[in-house]
Order: sequence, then structure tokens, then C-alpha cells
Amino acid sequence: MRVLLSTYGSRGDVEPLVGLAVQLRALGAEVRACAPPDEDFAPRLAGVDWPMVPFGQSARALTTGAPPPYPGRPFPSEVTDNRMLWDLDAESNNALFGEALNTHRASIGRPPVDNVRDYVIGDQPWLATDPTLDPGQETADLDAGRVADLGIGTAHNGPTPTTESLSVALKTSLTPETRARATAVASTIRTDGAMVAAKLLLDRS
Repeated sequence: MRVLLSTYGSRGDVEPLVGLAVQLRALGAEVRACAPPDEDFAPRLAGVDWPMVPFGQSARALTTGAPPPYPGRPFPSEVTDNRMLWDLDAESNNALFGEALNTHRASIGRPPVDNVRDYVIGDQPWLATDPTLDPGQETADLDAGRVADLGIGTAHNGPTPTTESLSVALKTSLTPETRARATAVASTIRTDGAMVAAKLLLDRS
């Protein structure tokens, strides 16, 4: 089977696909990549013998230059609640990509998409498999409170940190008990996410 993986962004966007490509090849697929033409991407992909087709502008040049402002960005500085920021991110994705996506969908007789981000991500995360989390728990619930519940850190009280609140949080986070608990939890987290994703991708093709 031939598989084309495409991404656009920084190395943080490229690296997950490198892991996915390695596992797809291990399962017998022929894999190619489309990624920005930044000078450090091609050698990185060549290191795992993954052919790359460069496209678009340099991601580094785009982010370090003076590009036109994105619709909906930057987020309001007074908003610090993660759920509100998550909703604003969805609105930003709709403003950026909704028209183009739905124009293409209409051209092949498909109905429009209301939420671009949910459409792209889907309803089943592939690469984040953690048995310490409740089955079916939604991403939006994985907040600092969950970290505190697991005993692997602390939840900051209030939207704006202060010297006092940060000192309390750091004191809790740096205790030997927190370190021991974080080490124990880390050992239960699965590390085969890329292989799981590769199998799912091939099984659904």
C-alpha cells in the first residue's frame, strides 16, 4: 500500500509523522511525505530513509517574518481559561480553513463541515493512549485538575499566577512524593501509539 503523509508547521508537526512513517513501513507500506522546505526537515527524514516532497513556503520564514495576521489571532490576552481558549481555537480554524474545505467538499457532492478542527481530528485520538485516564474521557477534561488528581503535579488556583501562588505550586510539584508518583504514573503510559495509529490507518484503508 502507498501512503502519503502531509504536514505543515514546525518540527513539532513533523516529528510525530516520522514515528508514524517508521511504523507504517514496518507494516509493509510505501510512505512518502509532504512537508515545508525548511533545511532541517529533509535531513531528518532522510535519516529514517523517508522520501520527502517539499511544498509551500518555509515554515520558519513564515513564523519569523511579518505574515498577515490570522483570523481570530492573537487570542485575547485576558482569556486564560483552557476551555475558552479551546473554543476560540475552533473558531480560528473555521475562519482559516472552513471556506476552502467546504468549497472542495461541495465540488464532490459532500455536505459542509461545521467544525473544521473536530472534522480533522475525528472522534478517536490515535497517538495518546494512557491507561491511567478514564475510558472515553474527552481531551478538554485533561486539565491541570486531572494532573493534581493523579498526584503528579498541582493545579494552579485562579487564572493569573502570582509570586505567592507559583511558589505554592512549585513547592508541591517538587516534593519527593510528587516525583515518586509521577515516575510511577509514567511507567504505566503506553509507548506504542505510533504503531497503534499505523495499524488503524492501514486497517481503515
